[in-house]
Amino acid sequence: MDCFIVTGGSRGLGKSFVDLVGRGDTSVLSISRTIGENTPLKRSVSLDLSNTNQVLAIFESNALDELKEKYQRFHLILNAAQIEPIKRIDRATNEEIVNHLNLNLVNSILLIKNFLSFTEGKERTIVTVGSSAAQKSIPGWSLYCCSKAGLVMFTECLRDDFKSDEKTRIAFFNPGLMDTEMQKTIRAKSSEDFPNLNDFVAYKKNNQLSNTDEVAIKLLGLVKSLWN
Repeated sequence: MDCFIVTGGSRGLGKSFVDLVGRGDTSVLSISRTIGENTPLKRSVSLDLSNTNQVLAIFESNALDELKEKYQRFHLILNAAQIEPIKRIDRATNEEIVNHLNLNLVNSILLIKNFLSFTEGKERTIVTVGSSAAQKSIPGWSLYCCSKAGLVMFTECLRDDFKSDEKTRIAFFNPGLMDTEMQKTIRAKSSEDFPNLNDFVAYKKNNQLSNTDEVAIKLLGLVKSLWN
């Protein structure tokens, strides 16, 4: 039986994915700020993914040791991310910059590193959930574009590092535009901080945002295809 570890599993795509894989006999561990539903096969752990000490501590928990003894294949889905701060970089605080890069990039790398150590000898999958912002410049999104681009390159390098490891599968997943709380945050910004505001208002108005449940099915399909 497989075990999924999902960051940002309390809302948006993460919640849709946790609910999807948690319907069967698959074990799911959701890691996010907010505690979700707990069942015999679906567990939720609350922690601040921008806090490095809390992120590192998760791999020292007894809950993970128990999982390691029960399952032979593990899947790490790195979904958690934040869009804030949406503004020109000189208007952002030092704390905002550090928290953003910790959550979106630094602690994602630390999670991957410790996950690889934790699952040594097991079959394992790592999927980083990204954004089209990794591939183009968007005004007001300098940190988000930077962190997502960094995660894409890290994922590509990681895939090269482990290409001869038959027990490891690594992939990047671009979910596209989705109808999430992040989109609401974007639409609530001023055009001064976010010059592309009208584009994102139009995406919602014209029904161009995908349903997260539908995207979760595609994400699960990707995971399964890596082992076919």
